[in-house]
Amino acid sequence: MRNAVLVIALFASAGLAGCDTGGSRVSETSAVAATFGPSPLRVAAGTLVDVRLGTTVSSAITGLGDRWRGTVSREILIDDRVAIPAGSEVEGVVTNVQDARDGLRGLLDLSITSISVTGNPTSMRADSEPIIAGSLRAQNLGTDPDADPSRGGAHGSGVHAVAVGGILGAALHSHAGPTANDFQVTLGQGTTLSFTVIEALTLR
Repeated sequence: MRNAVLVIALFASAGLAGCDTGGSRVSETSAVAATFGPSPLRVAAGTLVDVRLGTTVSSAITGLGDRWRGTVSREILIDDRVAIPAGSEVEGVVTNVQDARDGLRGLLDLSITSISVTGNPTSMRADSEPIIAGSLRAQNLGTDPDADPSRGGAHGSGVHAVAVGGILGAALHSHAGPTANDFQVTLGQGTTLSFTVIEALTLR
C-alpha cells in the first residue's frame, strides 16, 4: 500500500512539472513577441498611395528638384493590418516641370521620396502621372473653372490649369488672348494625387 501511494505521488509531481514547463514555454513565446513586436509588413510595387498635398506647387514658380510635403489621405491595409495609416507624412520632389512659355502648356510631375509611419521615416519611391494644363487628368483634378467648388478648380483648393481666353478673353480684352498664366498648372494645398509604389518597401 505504501509503495502504491509513493508511485501516485511521483506521477502527480511529474504532471505538475510538465504543466510548469508548458507555462514557461508560453511565457517565453509571449516575451519574444513583446520584444520583437509584430512581423514586418511588405508594401508591394504597384500599390496605390493617395496623398493630400500640404504645399502649393506651380509650374510657374516651381523648379526641377524642389521639395514638397503632404499626408496620406487613405490608410493602406496589408493582410488586414494597417501598413500605412492615414495622416502619415510624406516628402517628395518635383521630377519634371515645364513653365507655360512660347505656346507650351504648363506641366508638373511629382514623386514621393520618403514616408514617415508612426514617426519612423522610411525611403520610398512612388511616382504619379504627369499633369499637363488642359489635359483630361488636369480637368479631373478640378481645373475647369465651372467645376464644383468642392473639387477646387478656380476657387484655389485644387488645380487651376485651364486655358481661358477665346471668347471670354475677347470679351474682356478686345485684342488680348490667353496669357502664359492661363496655361500654368498649379496644385493647391489640399489637392489629392495618387502615386504608384515603384519599389517594394518593408515597414516594421
